[in-house]
Amino acid sequence: MTMPGFKPETTTDDVFALLDILEKNGVRGWLHGGWAIDALTGQGRLHGDIDLFARQRDRGRITALLAEYVVKQAIHKIKLNFQGALADFSFFSVMRGGIVIVKLSHYTVTLPAGAFSDVRGTIAGRGVPVISPVGLYCEIGERWKKPPEMLAKNVIDLAMISDLLTEDQKTAARRYFRENQPPWRRALVFLGLMKSF
Repeated sequence: MTMPGFKPETTTDDVFALLDILEKNGVRGWLHGGWAIDALTGQGRLHGDIDLFARQRDRGRITALLAEYVVKQAIHKIKLNFQGALADFSFFSVMRGGIVIVKLSHYTVTLPAGAFSDVRGTIAGRGVPVISPVGLYCEIGERWKKPPEMLAKNVIDLAMISDLLTEDQKTAARRYFRENQPPWRRALVFLGLMKSF
C-alpha cells in the first residue's frame, strides 16, 4: 500500500542519491531491510521504502542535512519524503563489548558486535554500505511486535539471508532474538554491564 505523497516504489537512483548526500558530508549510513537483502543476495525486488541505520550521535547532522525532506521525527526514527521516496532512518548506539542497541518506540533491539562494520553489498553494480549478514539475520528474525503481514514476508527474507550464514552464525545470532533473552539480561546489556548474550 502506497502512503499518500510517496511514490509506490523506491529506485536505485533514490538509494544512490541519499547515500551520496551522506557520504559527501562524512556521515555513515547503512542500508537494512529489503534493499540490504538485495545488495547482499543479488535479488532485484521492488521496495516501497529505503531503510537506513545511522549512529545515534549523527542524528542531529542527518536531520540538518536532510531537513527539507523530514516529514516526521520520533524518538526512534526520522521519516523522510526524499524526492517522493519514503525513507526511514533508525539509530543505534554501541555499548561496551561492541553490542549494538537500537532503541525503538517502546522497546530496544540488540544486535551483535560488528553488525555495523565495513560490509558492502552491491546494487546495480555499485558497492553500498549495508548491515552485516548476521545483523540483518537478527533484524529480520526478530518477531517482537511485528504485524502478521511483516512476519509472513520475513519468512521469505530470512530464507534468503540464511544462505549467507553458517549454522554456527545462525545459532549465535538467535541468542539476540528478544524471545531468547530474559528481561534481566536485556537490562544488563542495555546498561553496559554485560558484554554479550
